[in-house]
Amino acid sequence: MVGDSHALSLLELFDGVAREQGRGGVFAGASGCPPLLEVHALRDDQQERNCHALNQRIFALIQSRQIRQVFLVARWTYYTDGDYSGREFSYLGLTPEASKSRALSREAFARGLEKTVARYAAAGVAVTLVTQAPLQAYEPKPIYQQAFRGGELNTLLLQRLSVAEARHRQFQSYVSGQLAAQSGRSTLLAMDEVFCDGSRCQVGDAGGSYYFDDDHLSLYGAERLRDKLRLLLVPVASPRR
Repeated sequence: MVGDSHALSLLELFDGVAREQGRGGVFAGASGCPPLLEVHALRDDQQERNCHALNQRIFALIQSRQIRQVFLVARWTYYTDGDYSGREFSYLGLTPEASKSRALSREAFARGLEKTVARYAAAGVAVTLVTQAPLQAYEPKPIYQQAFRGGELNTLLLQRLSVAEARHRQFQSYVSGQLAAQSGRSTLLAMDEVFCDGSRCQVGDAGGSYYFDDDHLSLYGAERLRDKLRLLLVPVASPRR
C-alpha cells in the first residue's frame, strides 16, 4: 500500500486481512505526499522530504521486489480542491517551480494519476485506487457531544450532523471523475456505499466514530471496509502437487 496519511488509517486493516489470506505486504508513503509519479508537491519541506523522489524510490522498490499488487490511498481532494471552504490545499505541479493554483494543481493531479497507473500497469502491477472517505463538515468529537444530550445517544441528531451525501459527492466530483477515468487499467475500492446511505455519509454510530478527525478514518471506521478488501486482496494460490 502506498499513500499519504490516509493510508496510515487503513494500515492495521490491510495488515489484518493480508494475514488472514496468507499474504505479505509493504507500506510506503508520507503525510502530505500523494502516491503519484512524475508530479511535485509544492510544499516548503521538499528539500527535507521530497515527495517526487519518494514516489520514484517506491516504484523502484515495487519493481525490484516483484510486487504484483499495489493499493494507492490518499486524501485526493487535498491536492485538487482543499476542503469545503477551498482552504487546506496542498498544491501540486508538473515541475518544482510551478505556480500554486487550483487549475495547475488539478492538471498535475490528472496527469500524475494517468502516468502512475500506466507505469504500474506496464510493470505488471495490478493497481487498486482507494477512494477518499467522505469529508465531514465537523469534527466527530463535537458531533458526539451534541448527539449525547441527556446522556443517551440521539441517533437522528448524529445523522443530521453528518455530512450530506449530495454535498460530499459534489465536492469530490472532480476527483471521482479522474479516478473513474482509470477504470480500464485499475480497480476501484469505493467507500461511498459503505459510509453513505443516500441522504447522509455517517460520521459514526452507537459503537463509536468512524473518524478520528473530519477526514481520517478511525480504526473502527476502517474496519467497515474489511469485506471489500477481502474481495480485492486475492489470496496466494496454493502450490500444485
